[in-house]
Amino acid sequence: MRWLLARPEKELAVVSHPAFLHHLTNAGYAPLKRPPVEVGLHPRLRRPSPPTPPYAAHSARFSGYAQLVAYPSPHMERTLRPPFETCEMRVVAVVPN
Repeated sequence: MRWLLARPEKELAVVSHPAFLHHLTNAGYAPLKRPPVEVGLHPRLRRPSPPTPPYAAHSARFSGYAQLVAYPSPHMERTLRPPFETCEMRVVAVVPN
């Protein structure tokens, strides 16, 4: 993260393995206990849940670390913290302290 924040560019695209991105967006937080966005939908409107990637089970190990990402709202946290799906792209703005 220090290296990314030290870059002179104003916009960067980071392409990485989903396990790295999952741990980056979950470091310092307790593991998610609820399904992310579709929690309030009627069951017949929900998409079937994809299988949980194996690396998602290791999230609890990172809950003791300092938070690497601060979320501006609970909605953003629910959207960005779940495991990444194959070929998924998420846009995140990193703002240094």
